Amino acid sequence: IYSLLLHSDKEDAIFGKVNQDHRIKLDNDLIKKYKTLKFGKPKTKIDKIRESIFHDANSKILEIDLKNKILSLNVPTGSGKTLTCLSTALKLKTRLEKIGIKPRIIYGLPFTSIIDQNYEVFDEILKNPDSDILLKHHHLAEISYNQKDSDAEFEPEQAKFMIESWEAEIIVTTFFQIFHTLFSNRNRMIQKFHKLANSIILLDEVQSIPYKYWKLVRETLLKISDIFNVYFILITATQPRIFESNEIIELVPDKSEYFSQFDRINLNFESESIELQNFIAKCKNEIENSDKSFLFVMNTINSSIELFENLKKMDLDAEYFYLATNIIPKHRFEKILNIKKSKKRKIIVSTQMIEAGVDIDIENVWRDFAPLESINQVCGRCNRNFSEKKGNVRIFEILNENHNNTPFSKYIYGKSALSIIETKESLGYKTTISETEFLKNMDSYYQIINEKIADDESDKILRFLENLQFADLYKSFKLIDDKLYNKKDVFIEYDETAINVWQKFKNLKQIKNTFKRKTEFLKFKKDFYDYVISVPEKYVQEQEYENTGIVYILNNAVESCYYEQTGWNRTNDNYTNYVF
Repeated sequence: IYSLLLHSDKEDAIFGKVNQDHRIKLDNDLIKKYKTLKFGKPKTKIDKIRESIFHDANSKILEIDLKNKILSLNVPTGSGKTLTCLSTALKLKTRLEKIGIKPRIIYGLPFTSIIDQNYEVFDEILKNPDSDILLKHHHLAEISYNQKDSDAEFEPEQAKFMIESWEAEIIVTTFFQIFHTLFSNRNRMIQKFHKLANSIILLDEVQSIPYKYWKLVRETLLKISDIFNVYFILITATQPRIFESNEIIELVPDKSEYFSQFDRINLNFESESIELQNFIAKCKNEIENSDKSFLFVMNTINSSIELFENLKKMDLDAEYFYLATNIIPKHRFEKILNIKKSKKRKIIVSTQMIEAGVDIDIENVWRDFAPLESINQVCGRCNRNFSEKKGNVRIFEILNENHNNTPFSKYIYGKSALSIIETKESLGYKTTISETEFLKNMDSYYQIINEKIADDESDKILRFLENLQFADLYKSFKLIDDKLYNKKDVFIEYDETAINVWQKFKNLKQIKNTFKRKTEFLKFKKDFYDYVISVPEKYVQEQEYENTGIVYILNNAVESCYYEQTGWNRTNDNYTNYVF
C-alpha cells in the first residue's frame, strides 16, 4: 500500500495528475515467428537441439499447475536460453491474462555489462518498440521514454519516473534493482514494489547469487510468490541448490538428456601449478604453433594485462582483443561487437567478466583456476555452436611468483573459499571431464556446497527484515563483494564526444537549483558514464575534480594514464594490500 501511495504522490507531483494504468497486449507467438523469419528451419545439430528445448519449455509452460510459481530453465550453455525464457514468459503471461491477471515480465541479469546485449535481442524481436512495451532500467541506462500511439514528449524528470516505476510490459533490469526493491526502504526502490505483484520475474545467470544468500533468496522468493502471486523463472546452465527439488518445476523435464547430447569440448585440468611467467611462455608457444583462435581468462586485471602485452608483442596475423572492467564501457561494448563481427583469427585476453552472457564462440579457451560454476560458464564460450571438431578448454592454477607463489584465484575468491576447495575435491584426481558429465558434476558440487554453507548472513538479513531494520539490511546485503579495496570513479576524456560531455558536466555547477541541476544531468547521464571506470584508489594519484567524487583525466593527459587496448595504466602491484 505504501508503494502505491508513494508512486501516486510522485506521479501527481511530476505530472499534475495520477495517470491511468496503461497496458498493452503482446503476441505470445512473437519468439516463434521471429525465429522462423531469422533462422528458418533448423538444419544443424545444435539448431535441432535448440529447437527441441524451445518446444519442450513452451509446451510445459502451457500445462503446469498455476499454483506452481517457482520454475527453472536449466539447460546447457549455447542452447538458446534467452529466446526460450522470453517465449515461455509470454506464454505464461497469456495464460494469466485469460483469468484476469495482467502480469509484467521483469527480466533480471546480474551485471550491467551484459544487459545491452540481451536488451538488443528483445528490441529486435519486438521491432524497435516504444518504452511502454520494452524498457531498460539500470543506473547507467539512457533516460528516455516514449509511449505507443502517443506524440507526448517526456521531460527528463518525467522519463526518469516512468523508467524507475517500471511502466512497461517487459522490463530488462539488474538483480540489484530487483532484490533492492524487495529489501530496501528507499523511496526510489519502493515506488515500484507494487509492480512486482502478479509479475513474471526471470532471473538469468542465477548461479551468480552468492552462496551465503541462498537461504535468504529461497525464503524471500517463496514468500513473495505466495503473497503477491509472483512467478519466478530461474535461468542457468549451472542450477544452484537454492530450492529443494519439490519446490521448483523444471520447464525442460528431460534436461539430463540434452546435457548428455552436448559433447562440444575437451575439458582438461592441469595437474601441476604454474608460475605466471611460465604460463605466459606456454601461451606464446601454443599460439605460435597454431592457426586457431584463443581466449585466455585470467583472475586478476594485472595478470591479464601482463599476459596480453606479452602476446601482443608476438605480432601474429591475428586480431588482438583485451576485455576487462579496466576499460571504459564505450570501448568494452565496441570490443565485444568487433569480436563477434571479426572473421579473422582472434587472440582474446579477458577477466571473468566474459563468462556471464557474453555471446562469443572460440576454439581454444584457457582459464586460471576458478569455482566449478565459473569453469562451466567459460566452457560456454568454446565451440558454442557445435562444430564438428571439439573445442579445447584447459584449466591452470596460476601462481604469482612475486608474492610467495600465491595462486591468483585467492585474490578473487579468498584464501579458504569453499567454492575453490569443493571444486578441487569434486574433481579428485580427474584431469579430464566430458561436457556430457557437467550436469552430474554440478549437481554433486552444489549438493556439497549446500551442506557446508553457513546460513549466518542469510539469517542476519532475515532478522533485519522481521524487525524492519532496513538501514542495517541495506548495509549488509551486497550482491557484489567490493570490500577488497576502495575505488575511485575516473572520467576518461578520451575523444571529442567525451570533451563535449565533460563540458556539459562542468556547466551543471552554474545551475543553482538542485532539482534542475539533477534534471539536466539526466539528459546526458548515460553518455557521461560511457567514459567512467572504477579504479582501485591505490592506482589513482590524481585528485577528484572539485568535490564531485569524480577524478577527471583531461584529453591531452589521457595517453599517459589510459590505453585504448588495456585501459587504465596500473603501476606494478606488490600485493601488500591483500590480507589472507
